[in-house]
Amino acid sequence: MRLRHRPTERVLFLAFLAIAVTFLAGIALGQAYVWQIRTATDAVTRNATAGIQLLSSMRSSVRSLELLANDQVGACDVGRCAPLRPRMESPRGALLEDWQSYSRLPVFPGEENRRASVGEDLNRLEVALEQLAALVEAGKSQGADEVLRYGVKPSCDRLDASIPALSEYGAIQGQMAETRIHWLARRAMATSLIFGLIGAALAAVTASFAIRFVRRSEQLLRARAEELDRFAGQMAHDVLSPLSGMAMSVQLAVRDASPHSREALERGLRSLVRSRDLVHALLSFARAEAAPAQGATADVATVLTGVLEELHDLAAEHRVQVSVERSTAVQVACSAGVLMSVLGNIVRNAVKYMGDGARREVRVRVEATDGSAVRLEVEDTGPGIPRSLGERVFEPFVRGSTDGSGSGLGLATAKRLVTAHGGRIGFRSQEGQGTLFWVELPQARSTATGGRAQPAG
Repeated sequence: MRLRHRPTERVLFLAFLAIAVTFLAGIALGQAYVWQIRTATDAVTRNATAGIQLLSSMRSSVRSLELLANDQVGACDVGRCAPLRPRMESPRGALLEDWQSYSRLPVFPGEENRRASVGEDLNRLEVALEQLAALVEAGKSQGADEVLRYGVKPSCDRLDASIPALSEYGAIQGQMAETRIHWLARRAMATSLIFGLIGAALAAVTASFAIRFVRRSEQLLRARAEELDRFAGQMAHDVLSPLSGMAMSVQLAVRDASPHSREALERGLRSLVRSRDLVHALLSFARAEAAPAQGATADVATVLTGVLEELHDLAAEHRVQVSVERSTAVQVACSAGVLMSVLGNIVRNAVKYMGDGARREVRVRVEATDGSAVRLEVEDTGPGIPRSLGERVFEPFVRGSTDGSGSGLGLATAKRLVTAHGGRIGFRSQEGQGTLFWVELPQARSTATGGRAQPAG
């Protein structure tokens, strides 16, 4: 049974890509509307409003100049002519300054001709005022009266008409800008809602598809697990059957064997029994989906004795001295088969990968840490683990040796078993000076609460 993920991965990728594109498109359009709203707002606040204020001030200055001109010409008629320019300086300056400020404002569409007309009227007024000032200063009242009647007043009247018209046009443009702002705001809200609904729909479809995919994968994995469980059961039966037959044959042979042969046969029988127990423990562990058996306990000293006996010939072959440096009578919360697998893998690795050093020792230590855990240490005098490997030594098919021996599963199996039983595993190593592997497993309740552990005799 095989899981095919490639098409599904592509579909999910495209779905998430569509969601991301929708999200980004919504943001982009929203920002575009924000920019347009800001532009329209500036047209109202910086152009229309400011322009109306400036034009109102200009109209007031025009009327002030017209009143000054009337007063001066009237005074000149009765023989009291006085210089006109100093009195006109303030309103003339204010008028020109307001016009220059207004000219710097952005131009509304279609406003150019209106501005040009006001500018021409201002120029005519300036010319007429200059002529009037010169005639008043010269005391020519009749000429001043004509310039006032046919030059200054017509120019002021035209400005009095064109300035309000320009102001009204700016007000209309401001209202249009406000209308556009409201329209853009509604459009932005509608667009945001549309893209939000599209994104939500895409997310819902993607979530539905992902849920169906996960359920289908779970069904396939469950079927695969059941298939592997049946396969494991059959394999365990196939392995245990010859082991049981061999154990019975060895038991019969022990009865008739000589004293010299009986010891070797009994050792072989114990190895067969431990192998059978190990197969049973690992099969139960696999079937329990990495969950430890409830209430399982193992005596560390007994298991350790079995492991050392099991590895006696391997240690002799590699000329390695294996010894128990410190031990404590204590039990751990796992089955004997599991503990045998953990210790067996670590000690076996230490013996197999001892290297070519003159000092060839493996020392095992057992101690209760704080009343709730048991610490097991296996220290060797081998070549050490390369620093480049680090924690990768616990990954499947990773070997710390370059000789190509072993499957690379021993330490991975040990870590999986220890972690599944609530324990911890680690190591410290220095190249050329050996390695120390340590394991901490929960202490069995019967020993954790039954008083202080005593050293094994």
